Amino acid sequence: MDQEFIAAPLEAVLPLWRLYKLGHDASCEVAKVPTGFEGRFLLDGRFLYSHQFSHSGEVMKWAFAKQVQFRQQGWSRVTTNGRQQVAR
Repeated sequence: MDQEFIAAPLEAVLPLWRLYKLGHDASCEVAKVPTGFEGRFLLDGRFLYSHQFSHSGEVMKWAFAKQVQFRQQGWSRVTTNGRQQVAR
């Protein structure tokens, strides 16, 4: 008897992180796409660019490497008004 396979819906978006600097926010999210996974980078909520990957591990490695780059440039999880933000 065949079993029905239920996969994550295409375009299901998972926010990974958000950082703040000088009144701006940079964020990264991952989406399931027909070819695998897509890492998306946004600045102030506006899409800037994306990269596609075959495997989820690759996109996660890329996303967190981007976070490290931004933190090295002075971006943080704290807004300019000093409030701690939950990583999204």
